Amino acid sequence: MLAFNNRDRNRVQSKDLPIHGWYQFVLGYPPHLVRYYIEKFGLSQKDVILDPFAGTGTTLVEASMSNLVSWGVEANPITYFASKIKTYRNYNINTLENYLGYIFDSIKLSYKYHGIFEGTLDPFTLQTSLTPITVTKIDKISAEQERMIPRGFISPRPLSKVLIIREIIEKIEDINVRDFFKLALATFIVKDAGNISFGPEIGKTKSKEDVDSLYKFMTIASSMISDLQKTKLVAESTPYFGDARNLSAVLPRYLLRKVKYPAHRAGHLKTILAAREIFLVHDGT
Repeated sequence: MLAFNNRDRNRVQSKDLPIHGWYQFVLGYPPHLVRYYIEKFGLSQKDVILDPFAGTGTTLVEASMSNLVSWGVEANPITYFASKIKTYRNYNINTLENYLGYIFDSIKLSYKYHGIFEGTLDPFTLQTSLTPITVTKIDKISAEQERMIPRGFISPRPLSKVLIIREIIEKIEDINVRDFFKLALATFIVKDAGNISFGPEIGKTKSKEDVDSLYKFMTIASSMISDLQKTKLVAESTPYFGDARNLSAVLPRYLLRKVKYPAHRAGHLKTILAAREIFLVHDGT
């Protein structure tokens, strides 16, 4: 049984980083808490976990690693997107590396075209069979998007680089590969490009006039691919987009038939309350 003192219970551990670290929510709970409750309640492969507030997929990823089938419901489109990318189990490492080389070469060509120079030494040696593109026009964000972005959220030069990288990623036809690198870009924006702080509320930091985007983005994307090489998702974990207050409108009917609430017999349904999230756990019958 995992055991943590109060000081360490809510701290992220080294084992919590692979896949979970791709995109994390500031108010989320550490993955080891999910492992703790899986052991505490003696869950086995006959059980299914339903997380009605799935967030960025912490419970779903941890359940899959523990060979437990899980479903999640999330109403926020950004965190739902992150959970969907994290729980996808059919990535091909060679394909991702091939596209990462394409993105890398395309960024360098596009930056050269626009006279963008970043002084960091090139630590990446990547090969690709794909023909890189040059983004010759940096699209402006729409008026609606501009209204949605808080004032000062990102400075003009980092924003231009983000838009170039986004355009390169958008040209990828394989939707699973495209979304994988979109999540890497989202993490880059939050961690490096944007003027954002978390703590626990979102706030604005001192404006970054520029950012070493090529190195930072490539580091994030490479790390995500590396996680897939050393971490295996075993069981199926499926996030659904919608409001958990109306499960009948979100979950497929065959899943709703499996959700038993209230419990009809002891051990059929357990409620776990941890770090402001509720997991409904029931057996697979």
